[in-house]
Formats: sequence, C-alpha cells, structure tokens
Amino acid sequence: MEKCSICLSELKFSNTPLFDSGKIKDGIICTKCLRRINNVDPSIISKLKNIQISDIQYLLQNQPSNKNKFTKEAVQGCAIIVVIIIVIGTIIGMCTSGGSNDEKNLTQTQKDSIAHINWIKNQFNAWDGSHSETEKLIKLSMNNPDSYKHVETKYRDFGKMGLIIYTTFRGTNVYGGIVTNNAISKIDSTGKVYDFKILTE
Repeated sequence: MEKCSICLSELKFSNTPLFDSGKIKDGIICTKCLRRINNVDPSIISKLKNIQISDIQYLLQNQPSNKNKFTKEAVQGCAIIVVIIIVIGTIIGMCTSGGSNDEKNLTQTQKDSIAHINWIKNQFNAWDGSHSETEKLIKLSMNNPDSYKHVETKYRDFGKMGLIIYTTFRGTNVYGGIVTNNAISKIDSTGKVYDFKILTE
C-alpha cells in the first residue's frame, strides 16, 4: 500500500485527498497533512505538485506556534463573558433594589391596597381560579361529590367587608345526568365563608 510521504500513514480511501489534490512533486500526502499545510500557508495548496517532500517537512517543522495566539483569544473571550455577566448582574441588582426603595416611598393607603390585592390573590387557586372553601361547601351539598368539576369562579370585592364569590360547576344529579349549577358564597375579611347557597335554575 502507498503511504503518506510526510507522516508515513497508510493511504486509504478515507484519508486520501480527492482529485489528486494530495500529489506533490515526489510523492503523495494524506488529508491530515494536507490540512496541516493549509493551516500554515494556504497559498501553497495550489502549488503542491511543484513542491518536494523536504520543503513541506521544513515548512511544517518551522511553523509559528499558535499556543500564545490561542491563549490570548481564550483570555479575551473569557474577559468578554465576565464583563457581560457583571453588567447583567448590575442591572438585576438595580432592578431588585429599586423595588424596595419604591416600597419605602408608598403611603399607608397604598401599602394597605397592595396588601388587600395580595390577600385576594391568596383566596383563589392559582391553577384554576377556584375558591377552596366554596368548593368544600359545594361538594357537601352534592348528591355525588366525586363528580364535581370546577368551571369558573368570579368575585366582587367589597374592601374590608370581604368578597362575594360566584362559582359555576358541573356534577351529576340524582338521575346520573351531568348538570351545570352556580353557587354564591360570601367571605369576610379573614377569608371565612359566612353565607353560602346553590342557585337552581
């Protein structure tokens, strides 16, 4: 078998350059050596057929070292990434600290209003918007509590007096048919239900 004139590896189909591009004046080179030559001096590739083995070996042995270049590029790349991370961290820090300064400047009425809005949010299931205490009461009044399906919940806010909650739900009736019903519950400012009824159509 023929061997590469530079590295002496056996030439096979997988490592032989196509279209005789690996031919040199006194031999043939493999694709690996062809890439090495191209990395050192790409202009030589078009003149390979006129270049001898000794010239190529001299070129490859005396190639400039790329270690320092790679290290500088790597350091520059890392420095850029570190700067980006610092900038993003600073922006996030400004945003989060800005929020706490704004809270200090709020009036008591504004703070109470925010607390009330948060209290309302906590009354309802974040997943489907249902009110858990109302659901418990609905299931207690149903013929088949396991058939309960929440459809929709709406509310009216009465400030410190509490909320009125309107719940639409489905379930099976006495005859096994699926029916849709509505329920109304009133809750006080502590979240306790003090009035409840199911509306029949």
